[in-house]
Amino acid sequence: MPEDEPRPEPGLGPYRGPVVVLGLIALVVLGGLLIALVGAVRAPDDVSNSATVLGTFPIDPDAPGIPPGPVDPEASPDAGSVPGGPTSVPGGSVPGTSAPASTGPGSTTSSPAVTDPGPADAFDAELAGWEPVDGDWSVEDGELVVPEASDEAPSFLLRTSDQSASGAEVASPVRAAGVVVGWADPGTYVAALAVPALGGWRLEVRVDGEEVASASVPASTAAGTVVELVLGDGQAALRVDGAEAGTVETAGAAGLGERAGFVARGPAGARWAAAVGGS
Repeated sequence: MPEDEPRPEPGLGPYRGPVVVLGLIALVVLGGLLIALVGAVRAPDDVSNSATVLGTFPIDPDAPGIPPGPVDPEASPDAGSVPGGPTSVPGGSVPGTSAPASTGPGSTTSSPAVTDPGPADAFDAELAGWEPVDGDWSVEDGELVVPEASDEAPSFLLRTSDQSASGAEVASPVRAAGVVVGWADPGTYVAALAVPALGGWRLEVRVDGEEVASASVPASTAAGTVVELVLGDGQAALRVDGAEAGTVETAGAAGLGERAGFVARGPAGARWAAAVGGS
């Protein structure tokens, strides 16, 4: 070969530069694909970590039974940790669902037994079957009107037959109007007196005019409420709308009688719609 003729360069020769550039581009593209792939694989972990740090998690507000809002980051991942999700709450209702709570063995809460207080007994205009003991008891529009009275001079309306229970439906509650059992005389009896201002009833046992036992019972005094005071062995129980609401001890009350009815020891204005539980 003549000396003045150019010799070919070894390797890629004049194409080395473009090939290097293309190789670098290919490496960049492959690197981007690998990063995207790794990110897609780790996406669920990233969401969980975000929920842990921020304390929030996307919830579909239209999903049935699940209210919108944050998820407690400390909550366990079972169904009961989701607000509105299915769970079992002993003795109570399940928030966000209409399913009844568990009431099987191991339940820590039980509902009081509900009893039928018996048929309602409308008040006769002449108060037939009743005996007033002090006070101007009367009937207006079929409702028993309670007279004004006081601790010093309580008024009673008693059944003419002996009874161990006295009950009635409230028409208009007023302080210190109530039902009475174990009546022996105006100073010896067991009473349940309405206390509307405090949202309940006061149970008290009196002997010879002195209070020997008492108890406060939070329960409805509203119109339509049915209350019944039942004298038992060593105690008197108050039932409200058929469920036992409270008791007071009578074991130390000597001399209780066997009559029952109504008592007034407060201002006038209380009314009873009907008597229940008697005969």
